[in-house]
Amino acid sequence: MESAYLNLISFLLQKDKRLVLEPIVKQIKFDVPFDLIIDEMFMSKVDLTKDDLLSFVKGKLNASQFNYVKGMSNSVSTAVGYRSIQYLQSVTQLGQVADVLKSRLRPEKKLQKIHGVADTRAITTQAVAKPISEFVSDSTQDLLSLFYYGISKEELAVLCAFSGRGKTTILLSLVRQAIQDGLKVLFISVQDFSEGMLKERIGNAQEFPDFYAVCSASFGIPELEVEIDSLRPDVVFLDYLSVIDAPSGKEKRFQLEYVSENLKRIAQQKKIAIITAHQLNADVSLPSERELLEAKAGLLAHTDLVLGIGGDMYDTVRNVTTIKSRRAAPVDVFKVDIDFANLKTTLY
Repeated sequence: MESAYLNLISFLLQKDKRLVLEPIVKQIKFDVPFDLIIDEMFMSKVDLTKDDLLSFVKGKLNASQFNYVKGMSNSVSTAVGYRSIQYLQSVTQLGQVADVLKSRLRPEKKLQKIHGVADTRAITTQAVAKPISEFVSDSTQDLLSLFYYGISKEELAVLCAFSGRGKTTILLSLVRQAIQDGLKVLFISVQDFSEGMLKERIGNAQEFPDFYAVCSASFGIPELEVEIDSLRPDVVFLDYLSVIDAPSGKEKRFQLEYVSENLKRIAQQKKIAIITAHQLNADVSLPSERELLEAKAGLLAHTDLVLGIGGDMYDTVRNVTTIKSRRAAPVDVFKVDIDFANLKTTLY
């Protein structure tokens, strides 16, 4: 556990990391003397060095404690920092669960408490308002086009279709287009492709450019942030929304709201575009918001563009409907021809 503490302290030397992570870190129960060190760090509003920190705590720790903290790294990677937080969160939650189990509450109340412990959520409390005259002016510029629509940085777009209607092929065709437009791409496949399967699928297509990808059986919001911080892509393609890890103990619709809300947050904070897919629960020729079912509230609240894809799975032509378009006037129903072999799409 001590190494996790030291890694977290190194991670929090940067002011921007402390600013973003303060609501989460404040929920962790730290052992002595690490609680004192963390408190001292959050009192500072500037970037710190290891020497700065040691000078702060020198008179507050005994010799053994000081020498141990002195062995910390000058810095750690984003992945190591996040893993430290996740580990210490888990330790804190285990302690809280133990306290609940020892209590004299009725069993059903204990279960409710335990669900609450497992679903802690950070709340940002720092005021960030400023006069609008100090806002930075920038014009919205499209990174790439998704059919008749332009997608820009900080936007979240979702392609919705029933199973087997070509969601993944369309995403990969957009990957090809983005790379050809000079964009840095990250493609993430969850519970679908293995690395070998994805490589074979790409290899069978004509002249498909190289790109960064992740194939995983389990993937959540923290893992997504680690990949983005490491690679710093322009656009992320996520296949697909419904299988991203979300807090357990929630109804499916709340899990999907959690995922869509965080995808939009990441797009804005990291200044990237995110394009994902969602599987509809009904097979219709012209999908509408009715077919979103439990995902409706989350997708309509947090997305910038939602398109429905319908049509005969034994044909290559698909109908595309606009379920939501925040920035542009919605386009009437249009058709797309999918080249499944070469991972290309053509507008009718």
